[in-house]
Amino acid sequence: AVVSTQSTGDDKHKGHYKIVNVCEKHYDTAMFSENVIAYPTPHNGICKLSDLWSFCEFTDKWLKEEETNVVLVHCQTGTVRSGLFVSSYLIHSRVCWTSEQAIKLFKTKRENGTISAPCHKRYLKYIESSVIAGEQPEDITLLFSSITLSNSPAFNEDGSCKPYFVIFQNGEEIYEFESTESYKTEDPISFPMSLQISGDIKIQFYSVSDILGTQDMFTIHFHTFYINSSNVRFSRDMIDGAHLNTFKQFTESFSVSLEVK
Repeated sequence: AVVSTQSTGDDKHKGHYKIVNVCEKHYDTAMFSENVIAYPTPHNGICKLSDLWSFCEFTDKWLKEEETNVVLVHCQTGTVRSGLFVSSYLIHSRVCWTSEQAIKLFKTKRENGTISAPCHKRYLKYIESSVIAGEQPEDITLLFSSITLSNSPAFNEDGSCKPYFVIFQNGEEIYEFESTESYKTEDPISFPMSLQISGDIKIQFYSVSDILGTQDMFTIHFHTFYINSSNVRFSRDMIDGAHLNTFKQFTESFSVSLEVK
C-alpha cells in the first residue's frame, strides 16, 4: 500500500523522497505531506503518453536536485505498472538505449517484475523513439476511415463473434458501433467510418451473445503521433487480449488493420 511506501520513505529517505502513485486509486496527498504525485494507469491498460513523459521529466529534475533524492513508484503489485514507468525513465535518462534493455534491467532488479502487455511495449518504444529524435510527441490529428479484422475470432457458442467496439480518445469515449450480424469467416471483416482522432487512442472490441452476454475480445492502444502510414497493421502478438490467446479464440494469422489519413 502507499502507506507502507511512505513509511519506507520516512525511515530511509526522510525529506528526500517523492511517491509516484500509478494506480487508478487516488490518495489524499495531504496525508503524505504532499509527497504523492499521481499518474493514474488502468490495471490492464496504459496511461496517457504525456503522463509517461511528464513522469520522466519530473524524475530527472528531482533526482538531479540532490544526490540523496529518490523516487518511490507505487502500484498494486510493484511489478507491472511500476515497471512501465521505471523502464520509461531508464530509457529517458539513457541508462538504457532501447526498450528491450530497459525491460531486461527492470526484471533483473525487481523480483517478479514483468512487462509483457503489447500496449506497454508499444509505449516504451514510443519513449525510445522520442528520446532518439530529441522531440516530445504531440497530439497529431488523423482521419480514421476503417477497421478491418483479418478473420473472425471464435467467441460465441457456435465459434462466431458478433462485434461491438468502442473508441476512446485521451480517455473519453468518442465512437461506438455494434454489428447487427455475427461472423464466422476466414475472410476480412471491415467496419468503415469517418472519424477524426488525436492523441492517445484505445479501441476496445467485444463480442455480443444472447447466451454468453458481452465478452471482451481484444484492445488496441496507440498514439497518433507515431502513425506514419495510411495502413497500420497490428499482428496478433501486438494486440492486448489476443496476444495471450488463452482459449485459442484467435488464429495464428489474426490481425487488425487501420486505415488512416
